[in-house]
Amino acid sequence: MKVYELIQRVKDIALISGTDRDTAILANLRLAEWQLYNQYYCWRSLQAYTDLTTVASQQYLDVPSDMGLIYSVRQTSHTPYRKLTYIAPQKFHFVVPQPTLYAETKPTHYSLWGGKFWLFPIPNDAYTLTVYYYKRPTTLKVYSTGTAEVSGTDVTGTGTAFKDNNNVTSGMYFTFQADTDGISYAWTKISSVDSNTALTLESSYGGATTSGSYICSSEPVFPAEFDLVLIYYAAIIECGRNRELQGMTRFLTDQYNATLAGLINSQLTVPDYVPEVSAFAPVETVIGVEHHKFPFIKENP
Repeated sequence: MKVYELIQRVKDIALISGTDRDTAILANLRLAEWQLYNQYYCWRSLQAYTDLTTVASQQYLDVPSDMGLIYSVRQTSHTPYRKLTYIAPQKFHFVVPQPTLYAETKPTHYSLWGGKFWLFPIPNDAYTLTVYYYKRPTTLKVYSTGTAEVSGTDVTGTGTAFKDNNNVTSGMYFTFQADTDGISYAWTKISSVDSNTALTLESSYGGATTSGSYICSSEPVFPAEFDLVLIYYAAIIECGRNRELQGMTRFLTDQYNATLAGLINSQLTVPDYVPEVSAFAPVETVIGVEHHKFPFIKENP
């Protein structure tokens, strides 16, 4: 489900009409995603990978924007391929205080600091590093200010501010409110946000309406099988505000726990990667034989 649909389901359960609680329900759905992530980060559905390319003589690379927890990094462009060894930051900075003194070559180790991968040795060429990681939750959004008109893949807004404050971003979904019946929605993915009053869709809008009130909605980082957990979490909070729904709160809590337990059994994985932090020292092929330049390396003669 898209975020807008999740909000509607929560309102149905908690017997809420109108839109006064929409912002609060959206905030609770965000909390639900982060709780799932922080308690059980290694969900199969959060597994992702991407390729990064090193730059000759540059020691660092930016981490993927949606990366939460690193799993492993592998060099996959030059044979022999190999997995880079992770070094804890405190050990990395202690053992290699001046990385530029070493010969540049294919990286074999990495560390993480300040949103960047720090490589050792510093690369001497463009190497492809395949990064395996777990995604973190993204900001859940719903935007529907003003009205819109659609022609093919072009959406023109009136009284809209699509671009301001990243109210709408590419990858979100668009539909007209008239094309929703509470069960089915004519969602079409947004390809680009061109201005405060213009969107481009990935394909022609599939609904029957061409103008009027609209909805732009993101979707959770978790897939559809997690929808019930998110709905139950937010609905428990909303029902807890109403004394007449206390019995429903207990029922929803039981449903939340049972659904979460099932997901843990079917979706949770334990990484087989254990960072190596103890057996690291630059080898002689890297530092050469001029050991007097590197007195901080305990293995030097």
